[in-house]
Amino acid sequence: AYLPSSVLEVYRPRSNSKINMSDLNEIRRKELKPNPANEYVLSLLNQGWNLNNNIEIKQLDSYDDANYYIKFQESDNLDTKEYLIKFYNGVESEDFVKDSNNSLLTGFVKLFNHLNNVNDNIVITPTPIKTIQPNTLVDEIYLSSDCNTISNFNCKIAVILFEWIPGVTLNSIGYSGNTLNSVGNALGLLTNHLSCFDHQSFHRSHSWDLKILSDSKSFIDYVDDETIRNVILEVHESMCAIDLSSFEHSVIMGDCNDANIIVTNDVNDPKLVGLIDFGDAVYTCTIFELAITIAYGLTSIYGLTNYSQVAKLLYSAYVQHKSIPKNELIHLKTFIASRLAM
Repeated sequence: AYLPSSVLEVYRPRSNSKINMSDLNEIRRKELKPNPANEYVLSLLNQGWNLNNNIEIKQLDSYDDANYYIKFQESDNLDTKEYLIKFYNGVESEDFVKDSNNSLLTGFVKLFNHLNNVNDNIVITPTPIKTIQPNTLVDEIYLSSDCNTISNFNCKIAVILFEWIPGVTLNSIGYSGNTLNSVGNALGLLTNHLSCFDHQSFHRSHSWDLKILSDSKSFIDYVDDETIRNVILEVHESMCAIDLSSFEHSVIMGDCNDANIIVTNDVNDPKLVGLIDFGDAVYTCTIFELAITIAYGLTSIYGLTNYSQVAKLLYSAYVQHKSIPKNELIHLKTFIASRLAM
Protein backbone atom coordinates (compact mmCIF):
# COMPACT_ATOMS: atom_id res chain seq x y z
CA ALA A 1 0.00 0.00 0.00
CA TYR A 2 1.09 3.55 -0.73
CA LEU A 3 2.96 5.09 2.19
CA PRO A 4 5.90 7.51 1.86
CA SER A 5 9.07 6.51 3.67
CA SER A 6 9.24 10.04 5.08
CA VAL A 7 6.02 9.38 7.00
CA LEU A 8 7.43 6.17 8.44
CA GLU A 9 10.54 8.00 9.62
CA VAL A 10 8.47 10.62 11.49
CA TYR A 11 6.62 7.92 13.43
CA ARG A 12 9.51 5.51 13.98
CA PRO A 13 10.43 5.05 17.67
CA ARG A 14 13.76 6.55 18.65
CA SER A 15 14.87 3.18 19.94
CA ASN A 16 14.87 1.95 16.29
CA SER A 17 12.45 -0.85 17.13
CA LYS A 18 10.11 -2.02 14.40
CA ILE A 19 6.72 -0.37 13.93
CA ASN A 20 4.00 -2.91 14.74
CA MET A 21 1.05 -3.44 12.41
CA SER A 22 -1.34 -1.61 14.70
CA ASP A 23 0.80 1.54 14.66
CA LEU A 24 1.42 1.19 10.93
CA ASN A 25 -2.31 1.11 10.24
CA GLU A 26 -2.76 4.25 12.33
CA ILE A 27 -0.23 5.98 10.08
CA ARG A 28 -1.86 4.62 6.92
CA ARG A 29 -5.31 5.81 8.03
CA LYS A 30 -4.08 9.39 8.12
CA GLU A 31 -2.26 9.04 4.81
CA LEU A 32 -5.18 7.34 3.06
CA LYS A 33 -7.88 9.82 4.06
CA PRO A 34 -10.51 10.39 1.34
CA ASN A 35 -11.14 13.87 -0.05
CA PRO A 36 -14.24 13.82 -2.27
CA ALA A 37 -15.56 17.07 -3.76
CA ASN A 38 -19.01 18.29 -2.71
CA GLU A 39 -20.41 17.60 -6.16
CA TYR A 40 -19.29 13.99 -5.97
CA VAL A 41 -20.80 13.57 -2.49
CA LEU A 42 -24.20 14.78 -3.72
CA SER A 43 -24.03 12.58 -6.82
CA LEU A 44 -23.25 9.52 -4.70
CA LEU A 45 -26.14 10.27 -2.32
CA ASN A 46 -28.47 10.21 -5.30
CA GLN A 47 -26.97 6.97 -6.66
CA GLY A 48 -26.77 5.10 -3.38
CA TRP A 49 -29.78 6.37 -1.44
CA ASN A 50 -31.95 8.20 -3.98
CA LEU A 51 -31.55 11.46 -2.09
CA ASN A 52 -31.83 14.79 -3.90
CA ASN A 53 -33.27 18.26 -3.23
CA ASN A 54 -30.16 19.11 -1.23
CA ILE A 55 -30.42 22.24 0.92
CA GLU A 56 -27.06 22.22 2.68
CA ILE A 57 -23.76 20.33 2.60
CA LYS A 58 -20.84 20.95 4.95
CA GLN A 59 -17.63 19.03 5.51
CA LEU A 60 -16.93 18.27 9.15
CA ASP A 61 -13.63 18.00 10.99
CA SER A 62 -12.46 14.41 11.10
CA TYR A 63 -9.37 12.40 11.95
CA ASP A 64 -8.90 9.93 9.11
CA ASP A 65 -12.28 9.66 7.34
CA ALA A 66 -14.18 12.29 5.34
CA ASN A 67 -17.46 13.29 7.00
CA TYR A 68 -20.19 15.53 5.61
CA TYR A 69 -23.31 17.02 7.15
CA ILE A 70 -26.19 16.89 4.68
CA LYS A 71 -29.67 18.44 4.82
CA PHE A 72 -32.37 17.48 2.33
CA GLN A 73 -35.94 18.59 1.79
CA GLU A 74 -38.54 15.84 1.53
CA SER A 75 -39.94 15.61 -2.02
CA ASP A 76 -43.60 15.50 -0.99
CA ASN A 77 -43.63 18.17 1.75
CA LEU A 78 -41.59 20.96 3.30
CA ASP A 79 -40.02 18.77 6.00
CA THR A 80 -36.24 18.49 6.09
CA LYS A 81 -34.06 15.49 6.91
CA GLU A 82 -30.47 15.58 8.20
CA TYR A 83 -27.76 13.00 7.63
CA LEU A 84 -24.07 12.35 8.08
CA ILE A 85 -22.27 10.62 5.23
CA LYS A 86 -18.91 9.03 6.02
CA PHE A 87 -16.24 8.11 3.45
CA TYR A 88 -13.99 5.63 5.19
CA ASN A 89 -10.21 5.76 4.97
CA GLY A 90 -8.23 3.46 2.71
CA VAL A 91 -7.35 0.96 5.44
CA GLU A 92 -10.94 0.15 6.42
CA SER A 93 -12.16 0.34 2.80
CA GLU A 94 -9.46 -2.02 1.54
CA ASP A 95 -10.20 -4.52 4.31
CA PHE A 96 -13.90 -4.47 3.45
CA VAL A 97 -13.20 -5.13 -0.23
CA LYS A 98 -10.87 -8.03 0.63
CA ASP A 99 -13.09 -9.72 3.24
CA SER A 100 -16.37 -7.92 3.82
CA ASN A 101 -17.77 -10.50 6.23
CA ASN A 102 -14.89 -10.13 8.71
CA SER A 103 -14.11 -6.46 8.11
CA LEU A 104 -14.25 -3.73 10.73
CA LEU A 105 -16.88 -1.82 8.74
CA THR A 106 -19.20 -4.82 8.86
CA GLY A 107 -18.53 -4.95 12.60
CA PHE A 108 -19.52 -1.27 12.95
CA VAL A 109 -22.79 -1.79 11.09
CA LYS A 110 -23.69 -4.83 13.19
CA LEU A 111 -22.73 -2.97 16.38
CA PHE A 112 -24.90 0.05 15.54
CA ASN A 113 -27.83 -2.13 14.52
CA HIS A 114 -27.49 -4.07 17.77
CA LEU A 115 -27.50 -0.89 19.88
CA ASN A 116 -30.41 0.63 17.97
CA ASN A 117 -32.48 -2.50 18.59
CA VAL A 118 -32.27 -1.75 22.32
CA ASN A 119 -35.18 0.55 23.02
CA ASP A 120 -34.19 2.36 26.22
CA ASN A 121 -34.26 5.88 24.69
CA ILE A 122 -31.19 6.82 26.74
CA VAL A 123 -28.22 5.66 24.69
CA ILE A 124 -28.73 7.00 21.16
CA THR A 125 -26.01 5.93 18.74
CA PRO A 126 -25.53 6.36 14.96
CA THR A 127 -28.11 4.63 12.76
CA PRO A 128 -26.80 3.39 9.37
CA ILE A 129 -29.25 3.58 6.43
CA LYS A 130 -29.61 0.82 3.86
CA THR A 131 -28.68 1.68 0.28
CA ILE A 132 -30.98 1.27 -2.72
CA GLN A 133 -28.21 -0.81 -4.32
CA PRO A 134 -27.53 -3.20 -1.44
CA ASN A 135 -24.28 -5.05 -1.06
CA THR A 136 -24.83 -8.82 -0.97
CA LEU A 137 -23.45 -9.02 2.59
CA VAL A 138 -23.92 -5.58 4.17
CA ASP A 139 -26.87 -3.56 2.88
CA GLU A 140 -25.77 -0.38 4.66
CA ILE A 141 -22.35 -0.10 2.98
CA TYR A 142 -21.97 1.49 -0.45
CA LEU A 143 -18.76 1.01 -2.43
CA SER A 144 -17.75 4.12 -4.32
CA SER A 145 -16.74 3.36 -7.91
CA ASP A 146 -14.54 6.45 -8.07
CA CYS A 147 -11.03 5.51 -6.94
CA ASN A 148 -9.69 9.06 -7.16
CA THR A 149 -10.90 10.27 -3.77
CA ILE A 150 -7.46 9.22 -2.49
CA SER A 151 -4.49 9.86 -4.73
CA ASN A 152 -2.29 6.85 -5.57
CA PHE A 153 -4.74 4.44 -3.95
CA ASN A 154 -6.33 1.84 -6.20
CA CYS A 155 -9.24 0.58 -4.14
CA LYS A 156 -12.92 1.43 -3.92
CA ILE A 157 -13.93 3.57 -0.95
CA ALA A 158 -16.58 2.33 1.48
CA VAL A 159 -19.32 4.81 2.32
CA ILE A 160 -22.03 4.70 5.01
CA LEU A 161 -24.93 7.12 5.44
CA PHE A 162 -26.14 7.75 9.00
CA GLU A 163 -29.13 9.52 10.43
CA TRP A 164 -28.00 12.81 11.95
CA ILE A 165 -28.03 13.01 15.76
CA PRO A 166 -29.20 16.57 16.56
CA GLY A 167 -27.41 18.64 19.17
CA VAL A 168 -23.88 19.87 19.87
CA THR A 169 -20.78 18.14 21.14
CA LEU A 170 -20.24 18.44 24.88
CA ASN A 171 -16.82 20.05 24.40
CA SER A 172 -18.58 23.18 23.06
CA ILE A 173 -20.38 23.58 26.40
CA GLY A 174 -18.19 21.80 28.93
CA TYR A 175 -18.64 19.21 31.65
CA SER A 176 -20.64 19.84 34.81
CA GLY A 177 -21.74 17.65 37.68
CA ASN A 178 -25.06 16.94 35.96
CA THR A 179 -23.53 16.03 32.61
CA LEU A 180 -20.97 13.74 34.26
CA ASN A 181 -23.80 11.92 35.97
CA SER A 182 -25.66 11.58 32.67
CA VAL A 183 -22.55 10.32 30.89
CA GLY A 184 -21.91 7.76 33.64
CA ASN A 185 -25.48 6.49 33.33
CA ALA A 186 -25.25 6.24 29.55
CA LEU A 187 -21.87 4.52 29.77
CA GLY A 188 -23.17 1.92 32.20
CA LEU A 189 -26.14 1.18 29.93
CA LEU A 190 -23.90 1.07 26.87
CA THR A 191 -21.58 -1.42 28.58
CA ASN A 192 -24.54 -3.63 29.44
CA HIS A 193 -25.81 -3.53 25.86
CA LEU A 194 -22.40 -4.40 24.45
CA SER A 195 -21.87 -7.26 26.90
CA CYS A 196 -24.16 -9.40 24.73
CA PHE A 197 -22.62 -8.31 21.42
CA ASP A 198 -19.53 -9.52 19.60
CA HIS A 199 -17.99 -9.53 16.14
CA GLN A 200 -14.68 -11.02 15.08
CA SER A 201 -13.44 -7.72 13.63
CA PHE A 202 -13.16 -6.17 17.11
CA HIS A 203 -10.77 -8.92 18.25
CA ARG A 204 -7.90 -6.88 16.85
CA SER A 205 -4.61 -5.36 17.85
CA HIS A 206 -5.44 -1.69 18.27
CA SER A 207 -2.98 1.05 19.23
CA TRP A 208 -5.38 2.61 21.75
CA ASP A 209 -6.20 -0.65 23.55
CA LEU A 210 -4.83 -0.43 27.10
CA LYS A 211 -3.92 -4.13 26.95
CA ILE A 212 -1.08 -3.32 24.56
CA LEU A 213 0.21 -0.28 26.43
CA SER A 214 3.64 -1.90 26.49
CA ASP A 215 3.85 -1.58 22.69
CA SER A 216 4.12 2.20 23.07
CA LYS A 217 7.02 2.04 25.51
CA SER A 218 9.57 2.68 22.79
CA PHE A 219 8.01 6.12 22.21
CA ILE A 220 8.62 7.32 25.77
CA ASP A 221 11.97 8.75 24.70
CA TYR A 222 10.02 11.50 22.93
CA VAL A 223 9.00 12.88 26.34
CA ASP A 224 11.67 15.43 27.14
CA ASP A 225 10.69 16.13 30.75
CA GLU A 226 12.51 13.56 32.88
CA THR A 227 10.00 13.69 35.75
CA ILE A 228 7.05 13.04 33.45
CA ARG A 229 9.01 10.35 31.64
CA ASN A 230 9.68 8.52 34.90
CA VAL A 231 6.00 8.72 35.88
CA ILE A 232 5.01 7.18 32.55
CA LEU A 233 7.56 4.41 32.99
CA GLU A 234 6.14 3.70 36.45
CA VAL A 235 2.64 3.48 34.98
CA HIS A 236 3.90 1.05 32.33
CA GLU A 237 5.45 -1.15 35.00
CA SER A 238 2.27 -1.11 37.11
CA MET A 239 0.13 -2.02 34.13
CA CYS A 240 2.40 -4.86 33.02
CA ALA A 241 2.25 -6.36 36.52
CA ILE A 242 -1.54 -6.89 36.35
CA ASP A 243 -2.82 -10.26 35.15
CA LEU A 244 -5.81 -9.37 32.95
CA SER A 245 -6.66 -12.91 31.88
CA SER A 246 -9.46 -13.36 34.43
CA PHE A 247 -11.02 -9.93 33.84
CA GLU A 248 -14.40 -9.55 32.17
CA HIS A 249 -14.01 -8.86 28.44
CA SER A 250 -16.39 -7.31 25.92
CA VAL A 251 -16.48 -4.88 23.00
CA ILE A 252 -16.09 -1.32 24.30
CA MET A 253 -16.49 2.07 22.61
CA GLY A 254 -13.04 3.05 23.88
CA ASP A 255 -13.31 6.77 23.13
CA CYS A 256 -16.04 8.34 25.26
CA ASN A 257 -14.79 11.91 25.47
CA ASP A 258 -16.57 15.27 25.32
CA ALA A 259 -16.04 15.53 21.54
CA ASN A 260 -18.02 12.30 21.06
CA ILE A 261 -20.89 13.09 23.41
CA ILE A 262 -23.90 14.86 21.87
CA VAL A 263 -26.01 17.11 24.14
CA THR A 264 -28.79 19.64 23.69
CA ASN A 265 -27.64 23.16 22.88
CA ASP A 266 -28.40 24.55 26.33
CA VAL A 267 -25.45 26.10 28.14
CA ASN A 268 -27.26 26.19 31.49
CA ASP A 269 -28.72 22.69 31.46
CA PRO A 270 -27.52 20.50 28.56
CA LYS A 271 -29.18 17.09 28.27
CA LEU A 272 -27.35 14.06 26.93
CA VAL A 273 -28.65 13.06 23.50
CA GLY A 274 -26.28 10.36 22.25
CA LEU A 275 -22.79 8.99 21.65
CA ILE A 276 -20.87 9.10 18.38
CA ASP A 277 -17.56 7.88 16.92
CA PHE A 278 -16.96 4.22 17.68
CA GLY A 279 -13.79 4.08 15.58
CA ASP A 280 -11.72 2.86 18.56
CA ALA A 281 -14.12 0.04 19.45
CA VAL A 282 -12.21 -3.08 20.43
CA TYR A 283 -12.73 -6.35 22.32
CA THR A 284 -10.82 -5.88 25.56
CA CYS A 285 -11.25 -5.60 29.33
CA THR A 286 -14.71 -4.19 30.05
CA ILE A 287 -13.49 -1.97 32.90
CA PHE A 288 -11.32 -0.03 30.44
CA GLU A 289 -14.48 1.74 29.19
CA LEU A 290 -14.96 3.50 32.52
CA ALA A 291 -11.23 4.13 32.98
CA ILE A 292 -10.90 5.80 29.58
CA THR A 293 -13.94 8.00 30.17
CA ILE A 294 -12.64 9.12 33.57
CA ALA A 295 -9.23 9.87 32.05
CA TYR A 296 -10.80 12.13 29.43
CA GLY A 297 -12.94 13.82 32.07
CA LEU A 298 -9.85 14.57 34.19
CA THR A 299 -8.21 16.42 31.29
CA SER A 300 -11.26 18.62 30.65
CA ILE A 301 -11.45 22.20 31.94
CA TYR A 302 -13.94 21.07 34.59
CA GLY A 303 -11.77 18.10 35.53
CA LEU A 304 -8.63 20.17 36.08
CA THR A 305 -10.29 21.92 39.02
CA ASN A 306 -12.74 19.21 40.09
CA TYR A 307 -10.71 16.05 39.53
CA SER A 308 -12.09 14.13 42.50
CA GLN A 309 -15.66 14.86 41.43
CA VAL A 310 -15.07 13.56 37.90
CA ALA A 311 -14.16 10.05 39.03
CA LYS A 312 -16.78 10.00 41.79
CA LEU A 313 -19.71 11.11 39.60
CA LEU A 314 -18.85 8.92 36.60
CA TYR A 315 -18.21 5.86 38.75
CA SER A 316 -21.30 6.20 40.95
CA ALA A 317 -23.61 6.61 37.93
CA TYR A 318 -21.90 3.83 35.95
CA VAL A 319 -22.23 1.18 38.68
CA GLN A 320 -25.97 1.80 38.90
CA HIS A 321 -26.16 -0.22 35.69
CA LYS A 322 -22.92 -2.21 35.54
CA SER A 323 -21.17 -3.76 38.53
CA ILE A 324 -17.39 -4.06 38.70
CA PRO A 325 -15.75 -7.04 40.46
CA LYS A 326 -13.58 -6.05 43.42
CA ASN A 327 -10.51 -7.76 42.00
CA GLU A 328 -10.79 -5.48 38.96
CA LEU A 329 -11.87 -2.31 40.76
CA ILE A 330 -8.65 -2.15 42.80
CA HIS A 331 -6.75 -1.53 39.53
CA LEU A 332 -9.04 1.22 38.18
CA LYS A 333 -6.57 3.97 39.14
CA THR A 334 -3.80 2.22 37.18
CA PHE A 335 -6.04 1.88 34.13
CA ILE A 336 -6.92 5.59 34.26
CA ALA A 337 -3.23 6.48 34.54
CA SER A 338 -2.44 4.13 31.64
CA ARG A 339 -4.83 5.98 29.37
CA LEU A 340 -3.27 9.28 30.34
CA ALA A 341 0.18 7.79 29.72
CA MET A 342 -0.80 6.79 26.18
